[in-house]
Amino acid sequence: AVEENRRSRREAAAEAETIIDLQVSRYMENLRATHLQAPLKQLRAFGEATRAELLEKARQQLANGKTADEVLEQLAHGLTNRLLHPPTAALRQAALEGDADLTRAAERLFPAVPGYHHPIARTDDADPAP
Repeated sequence: AVEENRRSRREAAAEAETIIDLQVSRYMENLRATHLQAPLKQLRAFGEATRAELLEKARQQLANGKTADEVLEQLAHGLTNRLLHPPTAALRQAALEGDADLTRAAERLFPAVPGYHHPIARTDDADPAP
C-alpha cells in the first residue's frame, strides 16, 4: 500500500509538471504576443492618422473646386510619401551603419514586385525550392 501510494504521488507529480510546463509555455507565448502588439498598434495608428489627415485635405481641395483627378493624384502621392518616408529614412541610416538585419527585414516587408507578398514564415536567405 505504501509503494502504491508513492507511485500514485509520482504520477500525480509528473502530471502536475506537464500542466505547469504547458501553462508556462502559454504564458510566454502571450507575453511575446503582447510585446509585439505595441509596434503593430503604433504602425496602424500612424497609417490611420495619415489617411485621415490627407483625406480631409483632399475633401477641402474638392470643395475648393479642384478636379477629382488632381485631388486623387495629390492624395495618392501624399499617402505614398508620408507612409514610405519613415522606413526609407531608417533604411538609409541602416545602410550607413551597416545594419544588414534591417535591410533583410525591409526586403520581407516591401516586396520588389507590386502585388507579390512574401510568405510570413520565410526567415532564411535560401532560394525557394523550384
